[in-house]
Amino acid sequence: MLTYTNIGPLNFQKRPVEPYQRGVWEFWVLLSGSITMIIGDEPVEDQAIRPTLWAFPRGFRFGCCGEGVADRAIFDFSEVPLELERMLPTSGYYRTRLSPFDCRRIREMAPIGRDIFRRPSPLCDLQQQAMVSDLSLLALRDEPLSPVLGSEKAHIKVCQALEIYTVHMSANPRIEAIAKKLHMSRAHLYRLFLQETGTTPKVAFHRLRMQQVEKLLVTTEHSIATIADMVGMSEASALTRAVKDHFGMSPRQLRKDRSAV
Repeated sequence: MLTYTNIGPLNFQKRPVEPYQRGVWEFWVLLSGSITMIIGDEPVEDQAIRPTLWAFPRGFRFGCCGEGVADRAIFDFSEVPLELERMLPTSGYYRTRLSPFDCRRIREMAPIGRDIFRRPSPLCDLQQQAMVSDLSLLALRDEPLSPVLGSEKAHIKVCQALEIYTVHMSANPRIEAIAKKLHMSRAHLYRLFLQETGTTPKVAFHRLRMQQVEKLLVTTEHSIATIADMVGMSEASALTRAVKDHFGMSPRQLRKDRSAV
């Protein structure tokens, strides 16, 4: 889910950004000018003088500075495609050179991102998915790709399992029940998830649940107890603990933080 977006010129010499640990995935884009990213706990300078995209994972520490005005764009997401998390390079972040076409596309994205917050529409979810997919593909463009593991059938089964869980989330379906609907054993479904996503069904289902919780907190005024019931959790206190573990803040703090963007 998109949590923040901004675009435009900024004088990083006058307004440097001190390094700090980020709570979401952040895509930083240099469209023109120059910028120096300050990376990690022991600062390492990563300077760019040509259009560049950086993708920093949740929990990564960085800041930036410069010698003048740089035209930049920023997109923050609470969740990104699994491929972006699984293929993270040893440096801990992605860095990709951008073409003029890439820059034009990103300049088109930013107003759409702003409208998601200012004038929500029924297409908001699709727009956010398209944006994070486009940015993720740019970040992954220069990464070496290994052959895809697993058959097309395995991939389809995993997608079906995720869809079943999403549709029946309020009932908190067990992995065994989902596997039965797909006419396979729990162990086989478990193996397919490890093969196709690099994680277990329980972890993948929990991620979907937290995405839905975040969406309900930001887009509705439902009580914590009501949202807990809608996502198949036993009570409000269980939801509060899960949100704190996943996002690092309480449901009320998350609602206030995301709604203030």
